[in-house]
Amino acid sequence: VRGAVVGDDGALEFAELLRISETLQEIDLGDNDLTDRSGVSLFAAVARSPPMRDSIGQKIDGTHMIRRVMLYKNKFSHQTMQAFAKCIKRHRTLICDMTENPVGDHGVSSICKVLTKYWDHGRLDMRSMSYGPDGLRPLTLVLANSSWRTVTSLFLSGNYLGVEGANHLSLVIETNLSLTELDVSGCGLSDAGVRYLFKAMEQNERLEYIDLGDNGITDTGVTYITDLLRAKGERALTRPHLYPFSLRRVVLATNDITSTGFGVFSSAVTIAHLRTVEVSCCKITDDGLRVFAQYLVKNRTIKVIDVSSNLLTADGIWVIAEPLRANESLETLRINDNRLADSGARAIASVLKFNLSLREVNAAGNGIYCKGAGILIKVLALRLAPIEVHMHGNPCTRDKTFLEMEQKLTRKNPIITIHR
Repeated sequence: VRGAVVGDDGALEFAELLRISETLQEIDLGDNDLTDRSGVSLFAAVARSPPMRDSIGQKIDGTHMIRRVMLYKNKFSHQTMQAFAKCIKRHRTLICDMTENPVGDHGVSSICKVLTKYWDHGRLDMRSMSYGPDGLRPLTLVLANSSWRTVTSLFLSGNYLGVEGANHLSLVIETNLSLTELDVSGCGLSDAGVRYLFKAMEQNERLEYIDLGDNGITDTGVTYITDLLRAKGERALTRPHLYPFSLRRVVLATNDITSTGFGVFSSAVTIAHLRTVEVSCCKITDDGLRVFAQYLVKNRTIKVIDVSSNLLTADGIWVIAEPLRANESLETLRINDNRLADSGARAIASVLKFNLSLREVNAAGNGIYCKGAGILIKVLALRLAPIEVHMHGNPCTRDKTFLEMEQKLTRKNPIITIHR
């Protein structure tokens, strides 16, 4: 019943159903304008819901039939979070999505109380819940100092944490031995916040993924990131057993990064053995790709390149085309929403002619007409490895000639998929 606007009265009826049903395992009440009036009742019902039964129909103590409750994008406050925390004490395996609810700083403190004793999940999702650094602080203290840790994935995006919040998070990065994923996109960290986080990364050997998208990061912040990546990459290269380096994915999308900053970042991609380069929606021009191409020649670990929604033209794609032809690790290339035109399509075709490791290419929204698309389709017709090519938003997709070429390609080489 997602988005059905059932309201509090309807949700109260569902609460009664949860309390008595011996078959219901999952319910989705997201985006229904629910308030604490129904939220508290829903969690109270889940806590008292019927147990599971074994093969001969006997009740299994300590279990609950309901396993998943989706309550995202409603109007719950800290009162519902308190009810959620009480419910977790009785139903430790419950999976619940409370994201995009204005629970505030007080609501976050409620969940902190159950993390050390009752939380059995690896994922802690606290996205868009209207808290700031004051609410984050008790959470970071629990994650940093508790000897009982299960959280491996922490998602905090969409909350304004600022530099102070980054300072709190640095304690987690320094001391937590279980965290492998951290999403702090859209948290207003700025360059100063990034400096805190990556200073703490000097002591961390476990984090594998960090999302820093939409944080107002400039070329200065990229320098802080690059210095850490290069230093730890070089140390791991010489003494891998003493200083293992786990970080393989750093997302920098939707920031104020220019070609200068991207060129600096490119210098650390290979030495740090990064598997992705994700800088979509920045301010990168062809000059940035020229620097990137120099380091891409020797790269053998990269799997994803995402430079979509930048200021690129066909010249930049031709520059990286040569190193990409010989790259045997790359699986995904996203260059959509730039200004490649037909010449850029020919550059992509030259890559696909030799590179058989690629499984996805997104060239959507690039001003490609049938002339460029035709060259691309001719190469795809002879390709021996499967691939998905995204072409929507290009002028060629509105042309009957392109439709005919696509149909012929599908008949001749069915392992190729074109999305238009």
